[in-house]
Amino acid sequence: ALPILAFPVKGFSCPGPAVQKDPLRRTFDRLLQSNESLGRYPIGNEKVCDVSPLDVQFYINQITNEGYSFSTIKKQLELVRAALRKAVKLRLISDNPAEEICMPSKDMLKKKTKEIQAYDDHEQQRIQKYIESHADDNAILCVAFMIETGLRAGEALALRWSDVDVNRHRCHVSATVFNLHIPSKAYKL
Repeated sequence: ALPILAFPVKGFSCPGPAVQKDPLRRTFDRLLQSNESLGRYPIGNEKVCDVSPLDVQFYINQITNEGYSFSTIKKQLELVRAALRKAVKLRLISDNPAEEICMPSKDMLKKKTKEIQAYDDHEQQRIQKYIESHADDNAILCVAFMIETGLRAGEALALRWSDVDVNRHRCHVSATVFNLHIPSKAYKL
């Protein structure tokens, strides 16, 4: 395995993406995106007082059949439940039609959990040789650093030199960048 910072990376920088340090902002952005997604379905355009348990279940069945992951379905259901809970508190409706809605079983999902497979020794050696033969390419060095440290792309791209302690061979991950599915704000490797 390659030791951390095994290659000279003087002047290395990853251009482009904005660093996101505030997890609340990231959560807010995700909720905005989820809310926009909800608007593409009939339930997202109904008046709160007209939403029935059947409407909510139909929405959950729709996104299940479209192949969304269990996590996404769960988040979307919670978004609907929260909005309807607020409507109950504001006395716009007497009870929450989403409270008794059931999540689909994981067996029903089209998108199955992927099994993660590690590289075998031969594949690791091929990757190491490729990295060593392209040591002057900063993008390859970034990938090598990610492999060695286990960092995700967003974590590696957000690193600053102030986060790296070369003497102790450590780095402190305090930020990440992410793709909001907005082309102008997306990062690419």
